[in-house]
Amino acid sequence: MGVIVREEYVCDYCGKPITDSNILIGKLALRKQGARGLGREVVLTLHPACAAALTKNAPSAARTRRRAPSTNGEAEAPAVEAPKTRGRRRKA
Repeated sequence: MGVIVREEYVCDYCGKPITDSNILIGKLALRKQGARGLGREVVLTLHPACAAALTKNAPSAARTRRRAPSTNGEAEAPAVEAPKTRGRRRKA
């Protein structure tokens, strides 16, 4: 058996050790939608710069709402489809 002398964190994004106290630790519980009971847990440790790089282009966490169908009795207009292309044009 070993003895833990010190605890050391490593960034999960860049793989470098985190030496200062400026650290982001996140715990995620993953489950399928509507599932109950046990899920899978993931713990991430990141530098603040790595966390900013990961979330810079991330989509919103909010769910997008679907538009409810019209209930005022009007029929919806059929969608107009663009004509399909038949293939490549040949050079003359």
